[in-house]
Amino acid sequence: MSGEKLLVLAERCEAADGPDRRLDYEIMCATVRQGRGYIWDPEGQGHRYLESYDAAMSLVPLWLTPTIIGHAREVRLLNGIGFPVGGNDFRSVAASLPRAITAAALRARAHQESVA
Repeated sequence: MSGEKLLVLAERCEAADGPDRRLDYEIMCATVRQGRGYIWDPEGQGHRYLESYDAAMSLVPLWLTPTIIGHAREVRLLNGIGFPVGGNDFRSVAASLPRAITAAALRARAHQESVA
């Protein structure tokens, strides 16, 4: 997949105002490893990159993962505690977190392709 296509998908993630199964499908197609097939079920729970933290994190390149999950504040947020930390109530951003992680992961993959 070209880096340009991944960047376009990242921009669409950032512009999305909620879950979008069509965009989830396009992301899955863009990130599938050659030679590996994935089952797509539009009604299923898999590949919900724009609404599932676990699905979004599955897109993050391994070299980037410790950067995302290594900070205590983010870990508290991702564990669903949602209490005010540093004057911010993270429950208000929890719904957009998978979209942000997905967009960042797609941008990281695009960067990887540009330097490969």
